[in-house]
Amino acid sequence: RAEALERERLARDPRAASAWVRLGLVLARQQRWGEAREAVLRGQALDPKTALPPGFLEDSKPESLVDIS
Repeated sequence: RAEALERERLARDPRAASAWVRLGLVLARQQRWGEAREAVLRGQALDPKTALPPGFLEDSKPESLVDIS
């Protein structure tokens, strides 16, 4: 459900950086690490001020994507 919501938002506005980041977090929770990283980095590329998960770029471990409050 969460993935579908973010994909709907992106269908309406593919330049919505925060929606890309949220999609990445949803994908990470599904352990779809490659897709998650792509989505989050795409969001950051669209808006460098977009908040990334703590340690996302520094830590290559997928676990860094999962435990986000």
